[in-house]
Amino acid sequence: MEKEEKKNKKDIYIDHFKYLNITHIIFFSLLVLSWILLIVTFSGTTFWYKYEDDGIRVQWRFNEVRIDVGSDNEYIATYTKYGSHESSIFKACISFTILSFVVVNVLLILILIQIIGATGEQKYIDSQILKKSIRFIPIISFFFAFLSILICLGFNKAYEKDCEQSTTCYQSIFEGGFIGSSESKYWGPGVGWITSLIATIFLFFASILAIFNYRNINNSHSENKNSVHFKDGANSV
Repeated sequence: MEKEEKKNKKDIYIDHFKYLNITHIIFFSLLVLSWILLIVTFSGTTFWYKYEDDGIRVQWRFNEVRIDVGSDNEYIATYTKYGSHESSIFKACISFTILSFVVVNVLLILILIQIIGATGEQKYIDSQILKKSIRFIPIISFFFAFLSILICLGFNKAYEKDCEQSTTCYQSIFEGGFIGSSESKYWGPGVGWITSLIATIFLFFASILAIFNYRNINNSHSENKNSVHFKDGANSV
C-alpha cells in the first residue's frame, strides 16, 4: 500500500514535468527576448525616429532631439512648447512600452513560480488561476507593445503641428509617410521603434503559444487527476 502511494506521487511529479516541453521552452525564450528588447526600447540612450540629409542626422526620443552635423558637431535640444506634440507622442510610446515590460515581468515571475512548484512538488502548479493567468496575460503585454508602435506612426503629423507654431523647422522634410526617402534624404524609425516592433512580434507569438499550449495543459492535467483518483479507488477496494 505504501509503495503504491509513493508510485502515485512519483507519477504526478513526472506529469508536472510534462508541462516543461519544447513549446514551453520556446514560449519562455520569446518572453525573455521580449524583456531584453523592451529594456533597449525605453533606454535613455535609444532614439525612436531619425532624419538624414547630406551628412546631417536628426534623431528624436522622448526627452530630447539630437542633431549631428558631420562627424564632429553634435547638438542636443530639449522639447519646448514648440515641440509639445512630438514630445507627447514619444512619452506615450515609452509609457506603453514600460507597461508592457511590467506585464512581462509579472508573467516571468508566475512562470518561475510554476517551475518551482513542479520541481518542489508544491501545489502552485495545480492552481487553475495561475495557469489561466499565464495563458492570458501575454495578450495584455502584446496589446501595450502594439499600442506603442502604433502611436509612433503619428510622429509626422505631430511634427507638422509643431512646425505650425515655429519658424525654425521645415514641414517639407517629411515628404510622405512614416518611412520614406527623396534624393539624398531619408526618414524613418530609429532603434527604439524597431526593437519595440520586434518585441511586439515576439509577444504576439508568445500569446498564441500561451493560449493553445496552456489549454492543452489544463485538459491533460485534469485527466491525470482523474486517473490518480481511479487508482486510489482501486487500491482502497
